[in-house]
Order: sequence, then structure tokens, then C-alpha cells
Amino acid sequence: ENNAQNKNYLVLGKWCLNSDIEKKINIKNNIILNYHWDDRKKFERDYLYLNKLNISATEFLTKNLNKIHNVNFSNKYWYKILGYWLTHFVSAFFDRYQMLKNAQAYSNDLKLETFENFETKYLAANDTTAFIQAIQSDSFNLALFTEISKYLDNINIIYNIKTDYFIKDSQKNFKYKSKIINYLYKFFPKNLKKIIISKAQISILHSFQLSLLTKNIFLPIYFPHFEKNIKFNETIRDWSLEDLKVQNEFEKIFYKSLPKCLPRIFLEGYIEANKMKNNFEKNINLNPNPSLIFTCNAHLRDELFKLWMAEKCENGSKFISYQHGCGCKGKLDQVEIFENCISEIRLKPSIKDELNDKKNLNVGRYNFRLKIRNQFVKKPKILIALFDTPRYSNFLIDRHVSSQFLYYLEDQKNF
Repeated sequence: ENNAQNKNYLVLGKWCLNSDIEKKINIKNNIILNYHWDDRKKFERDYLYLNKLNISATEFLTKNLNKIHNVNFSNKYWYKILGYWLTHFVSAFFDRYQMLKNAQAYSNDLKLETFENFETKYLAANDTTAFIQAIQSDSFNLALFTEISKYLDNINIIYNIKTDYFIKDSQKNFKYKSKIINYLYKFFPKNLKKIIISKAQISILHSFQLSLLTKNIFLPIYFPHFEKNIKFNETIRDWSLEDLKVQNEFEKIFYKSLPKCLPRIFLEGYIEANKMKNNFEKNINLNPNPSLIFTCNAHLRDELFKLWMAEKCENGSKFISYQHGCGCKGKLDQVEIFENCISEIRLKPSIKDELNDKKNLNVGRYNFRLKIRNQFVKKPKILIALFDTPRYSNFLIDRHVSSQFLYYLEDQKNF
């Protein structure tokens, strides 16, 4: 804005600032609020609270989605499909709410400038991947702050930002390798497909070895992406809250906003996505009753895989996941809780067994970076590895979040 230097701003945290913003506003004359999760005891309390809220939110979603789609699936079915999105959304929504409450505590005369053409449909991404991309953008978070502020006192919303807001469609590439594997897979008989593998990060050599060992085809199949842009329908997102027991102001706002923010593939696109899933299952000649389903990461963002896997698990199939990322296990990790909940067994790249842990099976870890590491070991150089983090927090894990990354960098420099 041309007159930004003349306005007084209440900055929600250091994460708001960058070189462009500091040029537009006179930062010395404005207040920067402390980030609420700098209090690590509060962080742990909120972690436990939000995990419980995830459970009640899943029950709320199950009840309404079963009614809308005329089905009768369990909480486990719906959690397998939308639990990864829900884990991110619940924490992100709570984080934005807490920042606005901090602002309210500082001033009872707040103004929020937002999009001139703000509409409810801006809150609903096409699918999980599109949401996770959007939740790191300024425009989507402004829409989220706007939605929450509508229910808070002393925040005057001014619709004056002239810009075309939109959520970008998620970037999806279906490679030729995937198409070739899927094409070859359909020629094998169903009795050799009792174990279904998808996105398993297994080499061709290991696939061949495992096929001989198990007498099962260990080709990792790839479910297609649902690429259609789904039209938003506001009428099916008006859900009753009469029978819902809310504990506080946040939960009241959260449950009012939850149906509006649900990705469209779970509502408007659910029927069509299921048809696409069924056609793929038929075309690739999948076993209709697999005993085991295994993946590293298809259960996170691959919507058609999740629809198929959740349905098969309802009918008795067992789901096994392999921790695809770092082998380090922290004290708090919401994604790990999600993966433990949906998995019959979870394989972990760790060498340490934990007592009384029958679900997690430690299988060691692949040393993918051995060659890279050796290059630095042989040469007189120092490799300093730093872990970055998004400006906007979207799920809870016991490491630096949001503007705490700035403290982390300072610690690294001091060390």
C-alpha cells in the first residue's frame, strides 16, 4: 500500500516479517507479539488437546459424510482417507486462532484487511496435496484468518484488498515408468496379487527377490491422480451442530468452519473419485480381496489409493506402512500418531527396539546417502546440515515451528 508507513500494525509474530514487508511498514513503530508456542509447556498441552480433538472431529465428519454420501463406513475408514489432512488442518486452525486471541488480548480495537471478493469457497482446496501447498501461502492464511475473525469480537474486517485469490491445483506427474509398471501388472493372475504394493520405494532387484520369496508379484503399482477441478457446493457444507458438545469458544468456531474447509474430493468429488478408483481396480486386474496392503507414502496424499485402501481394510485387509522419512523418533509427532492409528504394522528405519511396542517393527534403515557422505569425509571440508521449516505451522512435532526457526539459526551460528 502507498500509505502503509502511516498505519499502526500489530504483528502476530516474527514469522510475519521479511525484507519486503519491512520496507513497506515502519517496524520500529509497531508491536510484534510473542509466538504462543514459544511456551513449550503450552505446546505440549496443546499437542495432547489437539490429538483428542482429532478423534472427536473424525466422529463428527464420519456422521455427516456417511449421511451425505448415503454410506455406512466406520470412523477408521474415514480417518484413513482424510486423517492426514485433518491432522494438519486442526493444528493450523488452532494456531491461527491462538494468534488472533493474542492480538485481542493486546487491543480491543483491531482491524483486519482482507480480500475484497472473499468467499467461503476459498477455504476448500481440491484435495489434500492442494491444501498442504495452500496452507503455506499468505493468501490462504489470510482467508483462514478472515474466517476465524468473523466469530471473534472486536475485530473489524475490512474487505478492501483487490486481488484475485485462488488455490493452486496440486502439481501431479504421472511418469512413464508408472504407466509401464501398471500395464505389466495387469497381466499377472490375481492369485499372485495377495499383497498389494504402492509407492514402496523398492528397487526392481528387490522387487524381483521379494516376488520369489513370497510367491507374490512385488511390483509397486501407482494409482492415478484425480486431476479434475471440483466445483464447490456450499449447500452440502451447512451442517447441524445441535448434537455436538463443544468445550470452549475455539471448538465452537472450529466445528462451524470445518465443513467449509473440507477438501472438495471428500464431498463434491467423492462419488466421481470412487468411480475412477473402481475403474482403475478393474483395468489393472487387482485382487479384490488382498490380504496385505503396503506403502511408504501413498496413504498420505494419494486420494484414490486412500479410498481403495480404506475400503479394503473395512473388508478385512491389513494395512502396513513404512516410515518414509527420517529414522529419528521424537517425543511428539502428530503425523506419527496418524500413521500408527491407520496401520496394522508400521515398519521403521530404526535399530532400537522399544519395549511393549507391538505395532512398530524396526527393520534398520537404507543408507541412501552413503556415497554423498563419503565424498565429504574424504575431502577436508565441513558439512553443516540445517533443517528449515515453513513460516506457517501446520502440524505439531517436537522441533522448532514457525518463527522458532530464527532462534534455531541463531543457536547454530553461536555454536
